[in-house]
Amino acid sequence: MVMKNSIIKFFAVLVVIALTVSFAACSINNSGIDDVKRSIPDGVGYPELSEERIRIEEKSNMAYNNILKSFEISDNEMVFDDIFAGAYLNDEGKLVVLITSSSDFESATAVLKDRAKDTDLLFEETKYSYAHLNELMKQLNGVYLENYLNPDSIWSQVTGFSLFDDKNCITVEILAINDSKIKRFASEVNDSEVIRFKNSNDFLVNEATYPGGYASGGSIGYRAHRYLGNNQWEYGFVTCGHGRTSGQNITNSNGTVIGTCTNALQYNSYLDAAFVKTATGYDTSRYTSYGYYLSGSYALPAQNSTIYKEGQQTGWSSGTVLSNSTSQTVSGIAMIDVLTSNYNSDGGDSGSVVYTPSNIIVGVHIAGPAGGGAGTRVVTKAGNISTYINVQPD
Repeated sequence: MVMKNSIIKFFAVLVVIALTVSFAACSINNSGIDDVKRSIPDGVGYPELSEERIRIEEKSNMAYNNILKSFEISDNEMVFDDIFAGAYLNDEGKLVVLITSSSDFESATAVLKDRAKDTDLLFEETKYSYAHLNELMKQLNGVYLENYLNPDSIWSQVTGFSLFDDKNCITVEILAINDSKIKRFASEVNDSEVIRFKNSNDFLVNEATYPGGYASGGSIGYRAHRYLGNNQWEYGFVTCGHGRTSGQNITNSNGTVIGTCTNALQYNSYLDAAFVKTATGYDTSRYTSYGYYLSGSYALPAQNSTIYKEGQQTGWSSGTVLSNSTSQTVSGIAMIDVLTSNYNSDGGDSGSVVYTPSNIIVGVHIAGPAGGGAGTRVVTKAGNISTYINVQPD
């Protein structure tokens, strides 16, 4: 099975930032590195993790990304063995690797330990291979993109669907779900026993700008660069793609132009991201606003991993990865292959950096429930940003 995904990529030493485009302190500066101390507000999101828990999750996600990398046949193209059925972090942060029940357990565990480059793994048996689940996601994505805007299709009632490794299934969320809608989906789309259903209250929305505001009301994501050819490079930062236009000046809270949105911008079903070239005399800080010195690398965290978000509206918050393979309708656009979480966010946080407790970039925040209420948040994966607009963490 061939798959595109966002797996770990390491780059040159530099780092990233998460701060607002319309928030001046420490986000963009022309005086070198800011002396920022880590300061997490009380009662914001989950409590900050202990150093031991950070170490455990980092080790688990390194093994997880090693497994993914071992299946790669070309850049972001993977073919999965039938023995592999996914992986997730348990309550202790340890990696649980799933093996298909039809496989020989002893030989399968040996193979996957070798792929993970780690012998300290937990294993469980389950029915469906990851290749099978991923192929079904690919099929659903195809009909989803073709039909989600058709009011006569059951897809107009679907707010999103996700692959859940721990449950070995794909869950489809339907507005005001009932037996009739489930039967319609099975009849019109797919009746696979892999698919489960869940009620959805509403569609998600972008969180870029305030009512009547302009695109600079979003947040800075992370420090980055892109290659122009002929040994020429541009430097700046990544943010969200919605609410941005090529050539748009991005300003801070004082109205000072700190950069210009380039043509490395995409807002469609495959990506929501943009690259802003910083203005002469300005640079993106190497620290986040809460004092995290990020690594300049990106990774795809396993399900249930802890992740952090920093945005100009709600600041620092944390949550867990609900799914790292989701398709979701956001502000009327079908978004394919995004990551979902449950951290806090609100309008103005789109473009915020999302990263792991070990300071590795996950991507940029793009959407959540209207009004910033409880529910699912959506992240554009850094690996997809690298693939589609050729922008790398710096």
